[in-house]
Amino acid sequence: MSDKVKLLIAILISIIPINSLRINLYRLLLRYNIKNSKIGFATIIVVDSCQLDSVNIGSFNLFTGPFRLKMEENSYIGFSNTFRCGKWVVDNKFKNMDFKRALEIGKNSSIDDKHYFDIAGLIKIDEGVFISGNHSQFWTHGGDKKDNNITIGKNCYIGSGVMFAPGSGIADNSIVAMGSIITKRYKKENTLISPPAMRVLQFDPNRNPMFN
Repeated sequence: MSDKVKLLIAILISIIPINSLRINLYRLLLRYNIKNSKIGFATIIVVDSCQLDSVNIGSFNLFTGPFRLKMEENSYIGFSNTFRCGKWVVDNKFKNMDFKRALEIGKNSSIDDKHYFDIAGLIKIDEGVFISGNHSQFWTHGGDKKDNNITIGKNCYIGSGVMFAPGSGIADNSIVAMGSIITKRYKKENTLISPPAMRVLQFDPNRNPMFN
């Protein structure tokens, strides 16, 4: 099946007004593995493979490109987010970059509205993560980095307007303040990251109600 045909099928499925029918058609026509889930109206999913288990995806989201999508139990995606992988990523001239092309969202994680995810590499969001607000960006290509993947540890909170550069990440129980730019991997847990100078503070999660 050509990419254009798959896109047309996904668009037609997305505007069907009954969730159960949308799910069954995604299973039947595009061979997606979807269980006990809700996919909102006008959400378009055109990916290499899709595994959804007891998840809730809101309306007007776009998942497109040659990447693998996996969401675990009780994970949630809000309204009008974009998850995109350009077709250029599978060109032979980029073979040495070893782009992973995958989005993995762990249990009980939540993504609010109008965020942008570039899925050339792997974006791995562990369980209990809250990506709040809107207009955060997650980029997994650019520059000459060999490792372009983004990793977000367990029980993290990410504010509005945050930008993750290729090859960046945060460890468990971290908080990223609104407007921060993450350009590297922060390996210490229980970390608060905030602008303007990207201050990094340690805190005790036992005294923070977010982690209780």
